[in-house]
Amino acid sequence: MLSARPLPVFASVAARAAAHFGSLARALEALAGALLGVEREMRDLAQEYRLSIPNCRLVLYIKLAKSRRPRALYWGATFRVAMADGIRRWRSHIKGRLTGRTIYRVALRWSERERFFRFDKRRLALNRRHAHLARALARMRRLVLGCCVPIPTVPPGPPPAAEFCANLAEEPALLEAAWRVAWALAAVEGDMLRLVEGARPGLPTSNLFPYVSSHGNYLALGWAIPELIVRNAKLAKGRRHVASGLSANVLRALRIPRPFWPSLRDTDRAMRALRREHARYAKVVGRVRRLASRMPADENPRMPA
Repeated sequence: MLSARPLPVFASVAARAAAHFGSLARALEALAGALLGVEREMRDLAQEYRLSIPNCRLVLYIKLAKSRRPRALYWGATFRVAMADGIRRWRSHIKGRLTGRTIYRVALRWSERERFFRFDKRRLALNRRHAHLARALARMRRLVLGCCVPIPTVPPGPPPAAEFCANLAEEPALLEAAWRVAWALAAVEGDMLRLVEGARPGLPTSNLFPYVSSHGNYLALGWAIPELIVRNAKLAKGRRHVASGLSANVLRALRIPRPFWPSLRDTDRAMRALRREHARYAKVVGRVRRLASRMPADENPRMPA
């Protein structure tokens, strides 16, 4: 699996894109795996009911979605209809929760009503879990597929380590979109580093300078001034962040010569544009991870490290 360790600030664009894709893929894979697990439990419960209570008119069946995957478990009543080509068996849907009246009139097994109610309780629990996981995964798909990535930032080659995403094997479009978002995020971080490196030679000999810092696997861009700090009982060079947006008051307070103001403001506008673009893609990655981590305790899939 892709490593989740924080990357150094000056890691390559490809390495950062792989790390961001790993964050997205792990969250999507974990939730898709949890959903598949609930669907297997649905099939197992329907099979267990057929074996435990055979030859009963009250049946527990799985309703399939358009993708032919289980959607929910429902109760039904079977009956026979005489047709031209013989007698056929049909099934009618029973709405709502299972009641004693349904057991008495359809199943004709009033003495076993407690068994039917236990199956109904398990059915409702599985339906709730499936609905919660399906909604979360659908929202993840909308976030990733709905993030419009500019054509110039299309990544080269297929997504890395896609063979590990077994639960998403049937959704290549989702993996491809996740890879595009990850590459776009890494490309913006590469632009941040290039902007800082290109701006430093033209800066005045003053305290103000741009910097890029690492927050986990994300990068942050801003202005700072040097500062002496005490570290291990010794003075060391550090930096103190300056409020983004170089207004006239900020430049005047820092005693920046006026001839340098236009170039500094141009650099500051480029920095703000990069921060907005970076937040656009980082928000998608962050929301997908939060959706996977904020599921209820009994539905929260464990995300692999």
